[in-house]
Amino acid sequence: MKRILLLAVIAIIFISFKAAHSDISITRQYITRLIKIQNVNAFPEIVLIQYVGPQFGNKTFQGIVKQDSSLQRSSSRSLSYLLWCKKSYVDSLGTSQLPISEFIDCKKNPLDSSCSQSIHLLYSKFNIGDSVAFTNTNLFREELFYSLYWNNRKTISLYLSKRILHFFNGPTTSQTFLPPSDGSNQLLPTSKTSLDK
Repeated sequence: MKRILLLAVIAIIFISFKAAHSDISITRQYITRLIKIQNVNAFPEIVLIQYVGPQFGNKTFQGIVKQDSSLQRSSSRSLSYLLWCKKSYVDSLGTSQLPISEFIDCKKNPLDSSCSQSIHLLYSKFNIGDSVAFTNTNLFREELFYSLYWNNRKTISLYLSKRILHFFNGPTTSQTFLPPSDGSNQLLPTSKTSLDK
């Protein structure tokens, strides 16, 4: 008897919720995501490198990241990595000769201590392609600006410093963030403004 009563209550709640929200149209929408590193020039002693690894037969990409240029876009099946090396190391080998794929393969095994000490992993396994959102918003593009900084462990880290959202009908919005004070990746919003298109 209790089970029947419980099932009846759940059914009534579900039907009521569906009826109350039937006027909201949820659609599948592609949102373009652009990622840029803002302050690469503030670190002249290092070279920032993006590596897009092969996934399911996709090609690899390896290139130097320039300030305020969008990172190489990748498919949803490819994984992108950000790495850094001392400029002197890159100059001695040349960009195309850097053993990035070997380094990433080595890092997949946490017990392997033979990984290159000249290459440093900054950020791994992120997607820079379009994202799919099931939403009723008119957002069509998201720009994410990251900045480099020295964290408490005396290594270089990234933090989200600015986010700009572009809408089909409506103002473009911008939000800025301060670097984390404790070396973590915590986001600290400082302002939110509306920009003219």
